[in-house]
Amino acid sequence: EESSSVHCVSWNFELEDGIGDWTTAGCELVEATNDRVKCNCTHATNFAILVDVKGQAPDDGDRSPKKALDIISQVGCVLSIIALTITMVIYLTIRKLRKRKSRQIFIHFCFSLLMLYVIFLTGVDNAKGSGGGCVFVGALLHYLTLTTMMWMAVEARNMYVSTVKVFPEDTRRYMLKASLVAWGSPLIVLTITLAAATHHYINDHYCFLRPDLVLYIGLLTPIGLILIHNIVTFVLVMRSLLKVKEISRSQQISKRLQNAVGISVLLGLTWCFGFLVINEAAFAFQLIFCLANSFQGVVVFILFCVCREEVRTALSPYMQRICCGREYHLPIMHPDKPTDAEMVPLRRIPNSHPGQLPIWICPLQHHSNSHEANHT
Repeated sequence: EESSSVHCVSWNFELEDGIGDWTTAGCELVEATNDRVKCNCTHATNFAILVDVKGQAPDDGDRSPKKALDIISQVGCVLSIIALTITMVIYLTIRKLRKRKSRQIFIHFCFSLLMLYVIFLTGVDNAKGSGGGCVFVGALLHYLTLTTMMWMAVEARNMYVSTVKVFPEDTRRYMLKASLVAWGSPLIVLTITLAAATHHYINDHYCFLRPDLVLYIGLLTPIGLILIHNIVTFVLVMRSLLKVKEISRSQQISKRLQNAVGISVLLGLTWCFGFLVINEAAFAFQLIFCLANSFQGVVVFILFCVCREEVRTALSPYMQRICCGREYHLPIMHPDKPTDAEMVPLRRIPNSHPGQLPIWICPLQHHSNSHEANHT
């Protein structure tokens, strides 16, 4: 009879014409004893919890800021998951886009970041109160956060070796070695953390490391070291870039540097804002951190797909087939430009003889080049 008067509720901001009210939707009573009540509720948790170093309770004070962060996290994570999925499909489908080491490193980075978004969106809040399930989700988030940063460190190292070092290094099985470092070293950190402080992954409000010494040592310290490594590396690469006199090589290095710096700066700035989640200014830094991290995948898609001419060129034939239906293309080689090919559409002409297939012709195009015939 005592448990019949116990209700598990959550605050719904949309009720009572925006004033808000308690609701039992999404909440259920798990256990009720004389001195303890256990409830399970499903609701969003914002991305800023990853660096909530002050342990600010999300239920204290006005809930409007938390609601804003929740919405930003949900929208940003969903858009980033879609953007990263499209990016990986493009790079894995088109073979020439993944030949170079830097592209293979980029694919690993995208996969790690994609898994981080998926686990965060589906598990950081829903696994609360499940004990082992919460530890599992928190450990995965810890691991994927470190692997994402490690792959950026690998890309920084790859740029340093290819642009700064005078004597080339042994690059045999480079990706195997890089994978062991980027996927393996965070696993060592995670194993030590789990062995020493498993209960620190169980939080009252979400499934992640508690804001205490374990968070500083197991997550924030490795991230800080990686950011320092990336900053130093990019400074050295920039100095080397300024010394390059060959235009083609300079342009190639510049494009890689722009993309890598764009991602690394974004990662670095977001974590710096996360470190600044303190006192009265906490929400401002949480908002910036939440925006930048949640939309990280969208930024990756824009930098490495939309803004890259090589990717747009590789996708052009596929887009023409999708948009133009049954329109096929053949390359026409110009005599004075043997390496260039112009894609000319085939034109379909119905066959006048019944029962025979239609005829496809390639119309000649007139150019102003010197090899054209003069018309009199």
